[in-house]
Amino acid sequence: MLIVSKFDVRELTLVLDDTLCPKWGKHIFGAASFFDHVRRPRPGFIWGHNWVVMAVVIRLGDTSTALPFWIKLYRLKSACAPGQFRTRHQLAEGVLLAVRAWFSGSIRLLADGAYANQSLIGPAVDLGITLISRLRSDARLHAPQPARRSKSKRGRKPKFGARLPALSRMARTRSAFKPHPVRYGKSVALLLREFEAYWPAVRRVVKVVITRDPRRPKRVAYLPSAGCRLVFRGTLIPHMRELGMYTFLKRSGVRLLDYKPFVLAMSERAKEAALRAARGRGRPIRYLQSSKIDKEELARQLLEEHPTDEGPICALTTVEPCASFEYHRSRDREERGLKVRLTKCLPVYPYQFHPSFGFLHARIQTWFPFNVQICLNGREWAAARVGRKLRLLRAHGIIQKVPKTHRYRLTQRGQLLTSALFAARSASLKQLVGNAA
Repeated sequence: MLIVSKFDVRELTLVLDDTLCPKWGKHIFGAASFFDHVRRPRPGFIWGHNWVVMAVVIRLGDTSTALPFWIKLYRLKSACAPGQFRTRHQLAEGVLLAVRAWFSGSIRLLADGAYANQSLIGPAVDLGITLISRLRSDARLHAPQPARRSKSKRGRKPKFGARLPALSRMARTRSAFKPHPVRYGKSVALLLREFEAYWPAVRRVVKVVITRDPRRPKRVAYLPSAGCRLVFRGTLIPHMRELGMYTFLKRSGVRLLDYKPFVLAMSERAKEAALRAARGRGRPIRYLQSSKIDKEELARQLLEEHPTDEGPICALTTVEPCASFEYHRSRDREERGLKVRLTKCLPVYPYQFHPSFGFLHARIQTWFPFNVQICLNGREWAAARVGRKLRLLRAHGIIQKVPKTHRYRLTQRGQLLTSALFAARSASLKQLVGNAA
């Protein structure tokens, strides 16, 4: 918070990486054998510590500087007590939850290719954080949408489209690249190619950017970006800090010793309110045993089983980690009281089909401070707008649908109206005034 307030950061850019620190001694706490890919003169194993570091990027004049604010020691599973082992991705997920708890603005996370997997991309997207990483040249990518097929065709509907060409082959197609100026202390013109693809490894659509340096043709980078959605966040700012929570409890007449029963009652009320729309319309409500289950895929499957044109589709609940307050008892006055801790809660994911925005969902945290996120998909938004215009044209008798196809044709009235519009568009103002007279 000090860095954000001191440098007036409106959009937070985070950098995540792990670094190796060589040690000499077999009895040093946390030391183990790790593989160092950048070791000189050649990669190999070293004995030491593996630190996971996260830094925030700030602008100092014309340059960018990364200020580390979080560091955690990664220990092997064999060296941890039962139930205490955490992977690097789980360590990073914990700090992202804490960052999202006190910063409600836009967040971008930059990490290397080791963190570009479902265990970190999924939680980051759920928190409304855009993750930018590196992609292997042999990564398997597919078209975001499957090809249309006839309704009479049997079998399960495909989840994604045909497989795309290899990234190395796309990088050789120079006509698809566009120049883009970048400043690395001086102006450099890079060639970029952007497209969206479905990445089965992370089970979601990602934005892929291929960069080429005209001065060094062999230097090609493949960058995936997950979280290409429009996310609206709702946060009770006073309840994000300990002083604001103390004030709220005092005005509500709640003692600190009664904090847990009060919070449990409020949580049940929030859960009932979040599920009220789905229950009122008789839509399915599912509890997921694991938070790693693809919720969007399950919601689309429930939409096929229980079709609806508008309104709630379903409501999904699962246990997920979150940042909230806990009453901490201690003899030390500084440690005693309400503290922000990483805990677990039961968020509700209501999915619905909006007439203007299409397929969308929200994430409602049913525990203090009751953060809310509404996620929109750009493609669904555009499809919903096109579908709404088609319904209006059909309602006015201008177009009609060709049976058993996805095509439309003009009616006799539509042909008359379009002919009149084209004639009026090509005519001059003098001719229009003369015809009107």
